[in-house]
Amino acid sequence: ILTIKPAPDDSVAAYATLAHEMYHRVSWTFKGLRRIHWVDEMLACLVSQRILRQSKFHSYASDK
Repeated sequence: ILTIKPAPDDSVAAYATLAHEMYHRVSWTFKGLRRIHWVDEMLACLVSQRILRQSKFHSYASDK
């Protein structure tokens, strides 16, 4: 279960946050990816942007 606090008012922002956190959940078993924190965060941001674009939220992905 993922809990997002505080919950974003914008549903697209919540979707982006969920995509970001799902990256962390999926990559949890790959120790090499999590070794350098900023690299792990950048990959999570890239994954969330890709998911937004694939879900037809191009304008929101471009703004962030």
